[in-house]
Amino acid sequence: MEQPPAAEASATTLLERLAGRTEDEQDEILLELVRSQVAMVLGHPDATMVDPHRGFVDLGFDSVAAVKLRNQLAGATRLDLPASLTFDHPTAVDLARHLRAEMLPDDAAAAILVLEELNKLDDSILVLDPASAARVRISTLLEDLAAKWVERTDRP
Repeated sequence: MEQPPAAEASATTLLERLAGRTEDEQDEILLELVRSQVAMVLGHPDATMVDPHRGFVDLGFDSVAAVKLRNQLAGATRLDLPASLTFDHPTAVDLARHLRAEMLPDDAAAAILVLEELNKLDDSILVLDPASAARVRISTLLEDLAAKWVERTDRP
């Protein structure tokens, strides 16, 4: 399912907020997201009305609410989430931890930081004069970096 541009931007912003944080901090950010979405689905004025340790069924969820929450979280995270999401992860705390595991498998947080740095580098390079004396040195460093990356990925 392709996400609209606003959802993609939202998910990117969420990933940026999670990058470089501890697992506990990431869980808190995602718990805030889950609680706010649950409050919206249930028609509560704010997330403080949602007990993070109380089961979704006990909070008043039915199958329609479960699908709405799944759709909202899928849009916010760009994850392909199952319809059984609230039954597989029955509290907001459980669901937030699951989202972290899905959004940031293995070294995904580190990859986000590297991508941010590469984007900054890309912006920096664009302002340099193409005839600059530093151009050869920069080109050589970039080629060396790319070769190291390819070499690492080629290893078993």
